[in-house]
Amino acid sequence: MNEFLNLYRDGLSQSLIQKFLSCREQCRLEYYEGWTKQKQPLHFKFGTCVHWVLAEIYNEGEYPSKEHIIVLIRKYERNYLQKNVVDTADQKELDEIFMLAEYLLERYFILYSEDFDHKWMFTEKNFEVEFAGLKLRGRWDGGWIQNKRLCLVDHKCLSMIDEEGITDMLPCDMQVMVYLYAALQEFGTMPYEMNYNILRRPNFRQGKKSDEEFKQHIICTINKDLLHYFKRIQIRITKDELLFWVKNQLTPIIDEIKRWFDGGCKGYVTPGSLITKYGRCSMFGAITKNDYTGLVKRQFPFEELDGEE
Repeated sequence: MNEFLNLYRDGLSQSLIQKFLSCREQCRLEYYEGWTKQKQPLHFKFGTCVHWVLAEIYNEGEYPSKEHIIVLIRKYERNYLQKNVVDTADQKELDEIFMLAEYLLERYFILYSEDFDHKWMFTEKNFEVEFAGLKLRGRWDGGWIQNKRLCLVDHKCLSMIDEEGITDMLPCDMQVMVYLYAALQEFGTMPYEMNYNILRRPNFRQGKKSDEEFKQHIICTINKDLLHYFKRIQIRITKDELLFWVKNQLTPIIDEIKRWFDGGCKGYVTPGSLITKYGRCSMFGAITKNDYTGLVKRQFPFEELDGEE
């Protein structure tokens, strides 16, 4: 029995499910063997920083001042620098990332000030529900009460937004449907809606601009078209629709994952998953050249749930 991931002990997450569906060999390397990139791209820190600040502010339940947003970003930065070695080039990129986060979040809360009229039940809450003899695990970004019913919130930081495509895909999106099902199981009632809360990551680089010039460029560009940078898509799924999806989609997929795990996680490479619009997959070298340079074994199968941020 594999000592890193035991499906019957550790359970599974929607991330594992989606990786299994996209490429079984990547799934084997990442989840069965535990490989991960030693150094994640710094631009990922924009998303984790924004998620963390949103959770802190919504948990506090009060509309934040500009100064408070800055305080929280600096706190996130200090925590990151305490755990990571950063050279001069990395520090410059991080400075840009945190400056983008600061001014984007300031405009975000102006646009969505009514969020503080809601009663927030939780932010960044882990869940674990039983499914087909396994633990189905994950983390909700947030949930508030509206019309005496629970509304889930899922924050997304994206550089590209295809609003029509996202809207059409949400009723069969793995993460959305798993989160709705977990809420139904944990709270005993069907959520009223899922709020897919999108913040577009500005693709700005400071270059030779001074800090003040870069700041003004960010502010002016975002202010010209707030709705270009912020989208909130509401989706309402009935209990019958959800249970139909669970029976006809989720159950067969998880049964297949169990057979795959019980058989030693043998599989094959899905060629189309190796290079996508986002670039090469993290396991590209290991799969194509048996080259594990830049990869390390992580401590937990689901570090986003069990490890530190």
